[in-house]
Amino acid sequence: MRAASTHDLTNKTLMVTGCGPIGLMCIAVARRLGAKTIIAADLSSERLELAKQLGASIVINPSEQAVGAPDRRIDVAIDASGSAQAIAGALASVVTGGHLVLAGMPEAEVSLDLARHVVLREVSLSGIYGRLIDETWHTVEQLLTSGSFDLSPLITHEFALADFEAAFACANSGKAGKVVFRVAH
Repeated sequence: MRAASTHDLTNKTLMVTGCGPIGLMCIAVARRLGAKTIIAADLSSERLELAKQLGASIVINPSEQAVGAPDRRIDVAIDASGSAQAIAGALASVVTGGHLVLAGMPEAEVSLDLARHVVLREVSLSGIYGRLIDETWHTVEQLLTSGSFDLSPLITHEFALADFEAAFACANSGKAGKVVFRVAH
């Protein structure tokens, strides 16, 4: 919610790199906030299908085609993958004066050409970690109770708490959306 609402997306083109649960939620929220075009990039065909169901206009597997294209004007990009390659690609794809929001957690240092892609093009770069407790919760509550915000495609797997090993294996497979536990009362 917070990553997708950091910049005004009304009639803008958004790219989301990384279509795990955070990226998928960004897509759903961005569609609701009026993004004109949403481009989703992920290596998993299963997650790209979920991205389409949640509102992505265009889906791209970066192992099959380039994320950035000269004919695409990307106003805002959100990286939810933490992949150095995805972050660099998103940054290079954003238009002059555009924005890159980093919501993924890289496992190692990421090297970026700041002079070329940030300073000379006046691209803003921001990191998002967590939520703004009251503001984020109230906004999410309004969306969920509106009746027109369907997140059901996001939850792809349910497991009994006793099956936690299988649940974590599923979540780590790179093919699932949100994996949840059923807790018996």
